[in-house]
Amino acid sequence: MRMLLLICGLLLFACDSPSPQFIGTPNAEVEVGGMRFSVHRRGDAVEAYRLGFIFRPSESEVLANATRAFELSTGCQVHKLRGDQALVKARLVCIERVEPPAVSGA
Repeated sequence: MRMLLLICGLLLFACDSPSPQFIGTPNAEVEVGGMRFSVHRRGDAVEAYRLGFIFRPSESEVLANATRAFELSTGCQVHKLRGDQALVKARLVCIERVEPPAVSGA
């Protein structure tokens, strides 16, 4: 029985799938502050889960690094942020860049 629990636990640790609402979305792997994140985006919603093992990482450090990972991978600013040391979710504010109209030389 203990062996079965150990195997199930190891399988959960090896899981690197996004939440159901982000399945099928492209992901970007971003490294910030020595932490690696897998970032998934759907519209203005994003989530990142931390990859690799760090013993008892600081929640504030993870949230700060995840915020930067969101910004680097999307080019948008983080509006709302929530999460913990393993999974961070956010809403983005993206400002579209408007190209100036082409000037024709007449």
